[in-house]
Amino acid sequence: MSNEHTVNPLSIFIVWDQDFSDGIFLADQVYSLLSRSVDNPTERGIGIPVDYVNDPQQRMNFSQNALNLVFILIDDYFIVHKNEWEKYINLLDAEKNELIVIPFAFECRPFDIFTRFNNTNFVVVPTNNKTEYFQFIVSYEVSRAINQINNKTKDINLFLSHNKSTGEGIVEKIRSEILRSTKLNTFYDKHDIPYGDRFDMKIYDSIKESIVIVFLTDGFSSRDWCKREIIAAKENERPMILLDFYEEGEARLFPYLGNVKIISLNPKKIRYYKLLTAILIENIKIEYNSVHTKYLIDLLKISNKNYKIMNQPPELLTVLYHSQSENLSYIYPEPPINNDELEIISKIVDKKNYTTPIMFSTTKSTESLLNKNLKVGLSISYSSDSKRIDTLKIQDIITNIVRYLLVLDSSIYYAGDPNYNENTSFSNILLNIEDKYYNHRNRAKNNLILVLPKYVQKNIKVKQLNYLKQYADIINIEYEGDKDIQKDLFLTRKKLSEIIDFHIIMGGKTSNFEGEYPGIITEFMNTYEEKKPIFLIGGFGGASKIICDIIQGEIHSDLNDKYFYKSLLNIDIGNLNNGLNKEENELLMTTKDADIIVVLLLKGIKEIYK
Repeated sequence: MSNEHTVNPLSIFIVWDQDFSDGIFLADQVYSLLSRSVDNPTERGIGIPVDYVNDPQQRMNFSQNALNLVFILIDDYFIVHKNEWEKYINLLDAEKNELIVIPFAFECRPFDIFTRFNNTNFVVVPTNNKTEYFQFIVSYEVSRAINQINNKTKDINLFLSHNKSTGEGIVEKIRSEILRSTKLNTFYDKHDIPYGDRFDMKIYDSIKESIVIVFLTDGFSSRDWCKREIIAAKENERPMILLDFYEEGEARLFPYLGNVKIISLNPKKIRYYKLLTAILIENIKIEYNSVHTKYLIDLLKISNKNYKIMNQPPELLTVLYHSQSENLSYIYPEPPINNDELEIISKIVDKKNYTTPIMFSTTKSTESLLNKNLKVGLSISYSSDSKRIDTLKIQDIITNIVRYLLVLDSSIYYAGDPNYNENTSFSNILLNIEDKYYNHRNRAKNNLILVLPKYVQKNIKVKQLNYLKQYADIINIEYEGDKDIQKDLFLTRKKLSEIIDFHIIMGGKTSNFEGEYPGIITEFMNTYEEKKPIFLIGGFGGASKIICDIIQGEIHSDLNDKYFYKSLLNIDIGNLNNGLNKEENELLMTTKDADIIVVLLLKGIKEIYK
C-alpha cells in the first residue's frame, strides 16, 4: 500500500490470563472508555485501537503503531502460569517498536516473580473501589502517552479556576485529595505563584500547559480574573471541564463558558476517581483528535494541505481568531454541529470552512463520488468462532464504513435478519447510525435498504416493522409457492447481487448457518458471477477468511467436495475489479485496522468511478 510509512499514532493492548475472572470485564472497561461503547456500538467513541491478549501464545503486531501502550493485568492465575507468561513478557523487551508497559497487581504480590519487572513500580489495585481506580490509572497513562506523541511533557497538569469568595473551600478539598491520591499536578494560585512573580504571566503560562478545571460556584461569572482565565483557555484551545457546584446560581452566566463538558456534583458525595477519569477522558478526546485527524489525512494522501485542526467545535469566540483570507479548512471533532449553529457562525465567517475529519477526509479525497447514487451491498456477519474483541471491532468497523458511505449519499443494501439479535444485529446497528447521525439531513430518500426474505418478514412484528420503515426501504422477495427457507435465501442473495454496484464482504458463519452453504460465500459467488467489484475483509475470520485464503492459494482440504471450492480456486485477486492492486487487496484481506480498511475502501471506490 502506498501508505506504508504512515503509522497509527497509538494502540492499546490489554493482557491478562484467561482464568482471571475479572479480565474480560476490565478489558471491556478500557475498550468502552477509549474506543467505543461495548453496549452501544453506534455511539461515537474516541476511537483509539484496543486489542485483547489472554493467551501467552498470542502475538500482537506493534509495527503499525507509533506508540504501543501495554497494560498487563497480573493476578494469582497469571503467577500460576508464570512460565508461559514470562516468555511472553520477555518477548516485549525484544521488540524494536516503541512500547510502554504498565503492570497492574490484582490481589497478589508479583514484584519479585517476573524478571522483566524487577525494580518496576507496579500499579497496586485496591480491593475497594477497584473498577474506578483502574479506569483512572488507565486514563492517566493514556493521557501521558498522548502527551509523549505530541512531544509534550508527560506530566498531567490541572489548572483550578475558581471564585475565591465562594469556591475556595471546595477547591481546597478536591486539590488535597488529588495530591494525596494521584500523581496529577495542580496549579492553584494560592499556593503556586511564588512571591515577587507576576501572577498574570504565571497564570497564562500555566493555562497553556494544563487541563482547565472550572469550579462553577455562585458569582464565578462576575469575577474578572475568572473570565480572563476562560478566554485564555479558549484562545489556547485547552481542554476545559466545568464542575457545577452552584447553590443559588448566577445573575448572568459568562457567555463563553459553553461548548465544553459540564459535570454536576454534590460536594458531600464526590467520587474522586470517577471525577478525575471523566476529566482525563475529555483531555484524551481533544488531544487524540489532533493526532488522529492528521493520521487520517496522511493515510488518504489528501493533496490539500490548507487546513487547521481544532480541538473543539467552532463557536463565536474562537472563530474570531481564524484567518478567512487564507481560505483554510478548520477541522473540528466529530460529530458535525447542526445547521442552526452554523448559520450563526456564518454571520461572521464562511461556514463552509468548518468541517469534521470524516467530512474533510471524504469530500477532499472522494468528492468525485458525490451524487453518484452508489448502491453498496453489505454482507457482514459475525463469524462462528469470533473472539470478543473481534466482535467489538467488527461493530466498530461497520459503523465507520457506513458513516463514510452515508456521507457520500450512497444507498446501502443489507440482507440481514433484524430479529437475529436485538442489540447486535447489523440491521439494527445500521438503523441506529442513520437515526443518530444522518436522518436530520431531511433527504428525500432512505439510504438504507433491507432486502428481506419472505420468511424473515413474516416474523417481524408490526411495531418493529413500522420502526424499520422510518429509516429504511424494504425490498420484498416474493415468489409463487409454499414457504421454503432455502428458496427464500437463494432468491434474496441473488437479488442483492443484481441490484448493487459493488459488494463489501466481512466475517460470516462457517457452521450453524441457514441455507445449503455459508451465506457470505454464496453472496460472494453471486456478485463475482455478475462481474461487479468486491472488497474482501478477511482479518476477522469466518467465511470471508476462507474465501481470502483460497484466492491466495491456501489449501482447505475439508472443502474439496463443496461446489464452490473449485470455483474459488480459479479466482485471481485481479478479477475482484475493486480498483485495488494485489498488495492492497492482500492488506485488506488480513488487516484488522479500521482506518486502513476505510482508506482502502475509499481508495478502491474512487479508482472504480474516477
